[in-house]
Amino acid sequence: MKKRLLCWADSPMVTTGYGQVCRYLLQALQAIGNWDIDVLAINHDGNFYDQEKYPYQLIPAKFLDPNDVYGCKMFLRAIKQKEYDAILIINDTFVVHPVAEPLQQYLKEKNLKTKVFFYFPVDCQLRPDFAGMIKTAHYPVTMTNWAKQKTIGELPELEN
Repeated sequence: MKKRLLCWADSPMVTTGYGQVCRYLLQALQAIGNWDIDVLAINHDGNFYDQEKYPYQLIPAKFLDPNDVYGCKMFLRAIKQKEYDAILIINDTFVVHPVAEPLQQYLKEKNLKTKVFFYFPVDCQLRPDFAGMIKTAHYPVTMTNWAKQKTIGELPELEN
């Protein structure tokens, strides 16, 4: 039986940095072949796409509200519509911070075993007031060792 993954990131079809990371991570997961993947795709307009090249469901992040360009509302809706084995989030801390607490509450309330992976950059001082998703994720992953040290400096409880 395939495991279910929700990926919330830039569309793997766009040439942004996050889009590139998303594309390569999803290709690697597809190579394993044991994943049913939904992508809540930032910068995706909903047009038809090559489903052989992108063999997952691409859902425009701003589908519910065009003013919610990052798709926070769609993310919260998605986690309540399907039970996922894993959630992969690729974005900045300040973008995903607003959904960290509702995500944590929902997983706890429903006693879900969903694992949350958060891949994020730190390119200056980490702001603790935007660290909600870092604390919520089971696996917070920084893009560099420098970012890891900055994150641990602000959130020493993550060192172990």
